[in-house]
Amino acid sequence: MSGENASDRVKPSIEAFERQTEYKAEGKTYTARCAVCGRDKTEKKAWYRSHDETRDKLRLKFFFCETCGKWVCEDCFYIDDGKGNGIGICTACAKERGRTGLTLAQFEEAWPELQKRIWARGTAARRAMNNEQGGQRE
Repeated sequence: MSGENASDRVKPSIEAFERQTEYKAEGKTYTARCAVCGRDKTEKKAWYRSHDETRDKLRLKFFFCETCGKWVCEDCFYIDDGKGNGIGICTACAKERGRTGLTLAQFEEAWPELQKRIWARGTAARRAMNNEQGGQRE
């Protein structure tokens, strides 16, 4: 989150997540709604898991935006700016600030190509260093 003060960040709030969560006793399910797109994610309570544990498991399916304090789904959360810099901001806050980025799914799709570029830069740097040392191997 370059360019922003750490003091401006919102700390994760369990209460905020619980406000986005609904429990349905008849199906013994917790449903949480993404604060940006409104998409629901559900977790069924198992007999061996407490209500808190079930809610915690559901919360792992969401990301917390430190800018606005909302819990959002993976499709509404930018984890990277596309240049290898983590940004961790929801798409709504990014849009307000004129920023773009890659969601988790987009980052995972782009990762093999990013790895190739990183590997190529590393190989070129090693070759240049080797040439400067008179062709000696490490």
